[in-house]
Amino acid sequence: MKWFFIALTLLIIPISLIIIINETSQFNSSKQCSWQCHNNTFNCKENHTKLLKPYINKIDIIYNFIIQSLTNTGNYKQANILYLVIIWPIIMLGLSLGNIFLFQKLRNGTNY
Repeated sequence: MKWFFIALTLLIIPISLIIIINETSQFNSSKQCSWQCHNNTFNCKENHTKLLKPYINKIDIIYNFIIQSLTNTGNYKQANILYLVIIWPIIMLGLSLGNIFLFQKLRNGTNY
């Protein structure tokens, strides 16, 4: 029962944060800018990245790989929902629960 609440908390908190940030950011920025950045990532890189500028080249490799992989499926929108909204969070939840389980074993002194 305890694991159920931990799993539920790990699932609800990130989703809640995403919703809160998404809803408050709509009031803080113009929609034209956000769509401009969505359709043209170079605009975003030039105008909105300050801390990540030294890492843009490394991030672009991963970003372009993800975008190309989603495009290669033939249906970008469905692949985006399936992989980035459903599968990726489930993987992260599983890894987080595994990490908590290992931490509990270490804390209790059991090593089997």
